Amino acid sequence: MKVERIGTRAGKAYHQVAYYISSLVSSATDFAQGIRGHWGIENSLHWVKDVIFDVREAALKELDHSRIRMGNEE
Repeated sequence: MKVERIGTRAGKAYHQVAYYISSLVSSATDFAQGIRGHWGIENSLHWVKDVIFDVREAALKELDHSRIRMGNEE
């Protein structure tokens, strides 16, 4: 199954293509619900990590900003 997403986010246009492979025999509607459900879970997990556990802020505090400015983030 091919899923194509086109739109704008934060004022920037995007075009994403994703392919899903399954041996399950089901309708397109069932597959679409499963894919949407997967991303709903994924997005909510990121929200929990970002908001509840403050993961992004904690990660930013640990970065060596001089290396980022040089383009060497490792």
